[in-house]
Amino acid sequence: MNLTLVSIKDSAVQAFMPPMAVRAVGEGVRMFSDEVNRKEANNSLAMHPGDFELWVVAEFNPVAGEIEETARRCLARGVDVVVKTQ
Repeated sequence: MNLTLVSIKDSAVQAFMPPMAVRAVGEGVRMFSDEVNRKEANNSLAMHPGDFELWVVAEFNPVAGEIEETARRCLARGVDVVVKTQ
């Protein structure tokens, strides 16, 4: 089973963070959402959710040990996964 490589794009610095391997895109979106909603003083994603997006950047074949190119696509924007508290 291939793993999906996802990366968080930071628009403020015009760069992607190092990729993470996930079993499914839903797992990546959940991890991104959890981090955007983790309220701590030093959490840039929570302080500036409008600056961040989660992207698929490649696939990893663990049997062959190869990274395979795939169409890059945005999975989620930080502002769209913020949980509003009332």
